[in-house]
Amino acid sequence: MSIGKRRGAMMLVKRFRVIGILLALALLASACVAAPAAETGQDMAADEAMDSGDSGALTGKLTLNPGSYYPSESMEWSETNPNPHNMILTLIDEYQALHPGVEIELVQPPPGDVSSREYIVTNMTAGTIPHVVYTLTRDQVEEIGKNWWVNLDSYLEQPNHYVEAGEPGSERWLDLFYEVPFQANRILGSHYTLNYSIVTSMMFYNKDIFEEVGVEVPTTLAELLDVFQALQDAGYTPYGGIGSWFMYETLGQLGGSIMAELTPQVNPDGGPANFEEVACAIDRGVFRAETPEYREWMRLMKEVAKFRTQDWTDKNANAITKWLQGDIVVVEDGSWRVKQNKLNPNIEFEWGMFYAPKCTQESSPVCTGTPAPPIGGAPGGFAITKSAIEDGLVDLAADFLMYLSAPQNAERLINDLGNVLPLQKGAAPADPDLISILENLQDHEGEAAMWTYYDKTNLESRLEIWDLKNAYILDQLTLDDAVAQIDEIKTMYASDFISDNEVDCSALGFE
Repeated sequence: MSIGKRRGAMMLVKRFRVIGILLALALLASACVAAPAAETGQDMAADEAMDSGDSGALTGKLTLNPGSYYPSESMEWSETNPNPHNMILTLIDEYQALHPGVEIELVQPPPGDVSSREYIVTNMTAGTIPHVVYTLTRDQVEEIGKNWWVNLDSYLEQPNHYVEAGEPGSERWLDLFYEVPFQANRILGSHYTLNYSIVTSMMFYNKDIFEEVGVEVPTTLAELLDVFQALQDAGYTPYGGIGSWFMYETLGQLGGSIMAELTPQVNPDGGPANFEEVACAIDRGVFRAETPEYREWMRLMKEVAKFRTQDWTDKNANAITKWLQGDIVVVEDGSWRVKQNKLNPNIEFEWGMFYAPKCTQESSPVCTGTPAPPIGGAPGGFAITKSAIEDGLVDLAADFLMYLSAPQNAERLINDLGNVLPLQKGAAPADPDLISILENLQDHEGEAAMWTYYDKTNLESRLEIWDLKNAYILDQLTLDDAVAQIDEIKTMYASDFISDNEVDCSALGFE
């Protein structure tokens, strides 16, 4: 059924249920990255498609899971529908009008309690994965070599004929995107995801309570801890976030400041730090928990955690509701919070934003005052799956992604969602607050160069390390024990990654 016919039936769409979750979890534990010693099936499919030079009319039925761009059931704001949006329907209708032989069917994303990785592993294994899915690059890295994803490199070298002549991307699709955040998510040098937008996180704070207590926005870690102490002394809960994992967004940035002196050793060529460099830095003993910098990072994490909500270790805990009610003063959240706050008529206080502070010698002798790199990158996007290869729809899928990424279309889709920032040159956020954030991130290395960020390793190891950090913060482990166990996990991951992918650390500048 076409999207045009389905508009009136959106309320009847049944909630998508992911099958085989137990199978997914089993595969998740054993998944590893295979070495791309020879050209993969995805690579050959893409090369053959580009070599064919077929300019005939596009035809076929394409299935698409657009992730967060999936239309909301209503365009009316409510507490259960805080971000109404439906632009994907308009863009699909327009594309189908341009290509009458094409039909695009939307597939509803999985429920919120099913991770994107569970969804991918389950549906790839069952053969039910849509032709195009919105996914996170970090959820692909362990499957390169399984022929699950189409290598997009050859397509990105082609002109995007939906971009106005003379504009970036019109002659070479790759040139459409801001280079630093887009290139940061290559896997072993190639693009398997069309990274589509930039997301960032920051601290949101209650301006009214700051004024009442007499504190100002902190710029250093020492100032942040002083502000938290003053808020706590005044009877407030200073700090909260979305479960324990979200604390490591800000603390990851803090690590970037604390460990700045090691950056030339971890990232010898500068620019984005990739999976290979981080693995080599671990393997060669540079990025280890036993270093003085990492130990100080752990100690300072514990200092910050003293001021969090009591339920911070619960990964399902969400302090946002309490912050909206004025019960928590500072909360960590992402760029999506800006639109939701502005649409929410129930917020009764003035609010503002600030970024993670830098670490100075006032907090630790290892700190140099280097600014904490801002969280801001292109963590995910649209990927073409093995289903498109099997059904002969790789060309159609790539052409549709060209259409979605053209600035005039990306701007509409991204602004309709309103919680991420355009990665395409020529597309601008509609919200002035997001424009200033984009200007800070579009040419900034941000988390792309932040090798301390948890995305630079695989899912299994980072979950285990999170648990060890939590155990240390909760006094269930000594610092020495936590450091030893973290290094055991890190070195095992690095060894496997280097071996599986035949990474030459010497060629990357590691002695």
